[in-house]
Amino acid sequence: MYRLIDENEDFLVVDKQPEVSIHDEHHEDGLAAKSAAPNKGLIKQLRIDFNNKQIAPIHRLDKPTSGLLLCSKNPQAGSVLSQVFQNRDVEKYYLAISIDRPLKKQGLVCGDMQRTRNGNWKLSKTTNAPAITQFFSHSLTNIAASKGRLFILKPYTGKTHQLRVALKTIAAPILGDKRYQKATDKNSHSLNVRMHLHAYVLRFTYKNTQYFYATLPEGGEFTSEVTNYISEAIGSPWLLEWPKLPNKFL
Repeated sequence: MYRLIDENEDFLVVDKQPEVSIHDEHHEDGLAAKSAAPNKGLIKQLRIDFNNKQIAPIHRLDKPTSGLLLCSKNPQAGSVLSQVFQNRDVEKYYLAISIDRPLKKQGLVCGDMQRTRNGNWKLSKTTNAPAITQFFSHSLTNIAASKGRLFILKPYTGKTHQLRVALKTIAAPILGDKRYQKATDKNSHSLNVRMHLHAYVLRFTYKNTQYFYATLPEGGEFTSEVTNYISEAIGSPWLLEWPKLPNKFL
């Protein structure tokens, strides 16, 4: 379910496995299911494991997304850390793989998020309260036993499904993303693999101390060759020359 990365008196950081829900999942099918116990979520498990009912997530990761999750251990720390996120004083970097050729290999994806009739999200051309994502990508065709394209993503905002929609918008939906994959990929092999989106790096300052965490993904096309390439070619993503944000969004 998770791997503990760090713990102190105010917060803990875990590496969440893919297909693990942060909160309990309630059954939705059948009368018997209504009386059944919900599937235990990550936060409930952490509260049990650390004997602390006050543990709470500071941000969220979708169920199929793996990687770093920051959780507070008391309400005071939660308030301060939540403000750090709201003020965008935290750096988050994600990794993703797509087997489709993107419309552009690096740059900025920006637009308002709108719900569609099927409960998904899409990006519009308006920018009233936009989701903003900066990204680079690298070809994986020269790496043994790999395919597709590796994306390094830096979300400036934190909208629901933001990164998944951003890559779909540039015609490169994330491999294994059952919700946003192309219609031609339905019932394909991608249904049988993990979603290749991983929260790779967290950097933030708390109580005048700077914290830095990084964890590499595993499984599917995140092979040892790919993760070795990530370590060697990307390493410290905050040092990359990220595409500049429009002044009106700063």
